[in-house]
Amino acid sequence: MIMVLVALALTISAPVAAETCAVPKGWDKPTPHLAARKAPFKFALAVGPATRLTLLPAAEVTPVVGSDHKAKAGTSAGLAALDVTRAGKLDIALSTAAYVDLVSDGKIVSSSGHRKGNTCTGIRKIVTFDVKPGHYIVELSAAPGKSIVMQASLN
Repeated sequence: MIMVLVALALTISAPVAAETCAVPKGWDKPTPHLAARKAPFKFALAVGPATRLTLLPAAEVTPVVGSDHKAKAGTSAGLAALDVTRAGKLDIALSTAAYVDLVSDGKIVSSSGHRKGNTCTGIRKIVTFDVKPGHYIVELSAAPGKSIVMQASLN
């Protein structure tokens, strides 16, 4: 009985290991940029660093390619160019709910996967695309706020 009480006391008093939260490098210090309202673009985002895009009212954005995601009143949208240097799986992480379409050569690239981000990281969702080297357009729509953090990583 004493052994059980000692074991119980040690269990209760033992420090609880802190949960680790693996935040992607650079996610917590995004570079600010204004999203474009229409093509052509003055800059291209790089794969790797996180970017805080200031979005526009959805009605003011002209998508490069029509999408199934229609603009909703009161939401925000924006466009950004993205240069990809090698083939692989491109993950686009977003800080909040929004639709993301990836456009190449005038066509929407089908996503190959979707997953939720870990809540503690500030990542809401991650959308994966199979890509080859080239110039892409990221079309963001139906965002509830006026900015969004986005990070593209290539695996």
